[in-house]
Amino acid sequence: MNKKIIIVLLCIVLCAVLGIGTYLITSDYNRHNKDNIELGDKNNTDITFNENDNSQVITTKSSSTIRVINYYDKTMFEGKNTILFMWASWCPNCATEMQALNDIIEKYKNDKDVNIVFIAHEFKDNGIDGLLELLEGGSVDFDTEILLDFGRVIRKAIDPEASTIPKTYFLDKDSNILHKLDEAVTIEQIDNLINEYYK
Repeated sequence: MNKKIIIVLLCIVLCAVLGIGTYLITSDYNRHNKDNIELGDKNNTDITFNENDNSQVITTKSSSTIRVINYYDKTMFEGKNTILFMWASWCPNCATEMQALNDIIEKYKNDKDVNIVFIAHEFKDNGIDGLLELLEGGSVDFDTEILLDFGRVIRKAIDPEASTIPKTYFLDKDSNILHKLDEAVTIEQIDNLINEYYK
């Protein structure tokens, strides 16, 4: 057989083997990493992993950061007067309180009597594109860390019967619920409840 034909055939076989090998390796990687968060546009984020608490920290183009959290420990909020605001970027009712949340974090972020915690309930299958769009779209600028609780772990631990959002919880320093709101909040509501429970 002509040497040129043999060389061409060998090249074709080699390319096919390399292509199949690359496909298999990539598919295996994707299967083993199917639970990883889909981030959409990778230019939006700077991702690091904290192996100590198995959380992922995402720095956005806004002044907020996102910390993925998959556990709840009652000591997380102990010793602090804590308000938990639970919402999601996809939730229509939550959208009506976003400006109020923006004003609340601006007003109380340096208040030593009040610990404000934002918890986002995104859908894991959809990734965090909606949350990034909310934070980076210019309509709000929370300037704080947002806990991303895909599994509703914190809410289930604090209030097992809860099934809807938005939810707002006022906790005492032992992480007991003092008050709960089941609707979109206003800054006036929060001001009044802070004065009632924490001042």
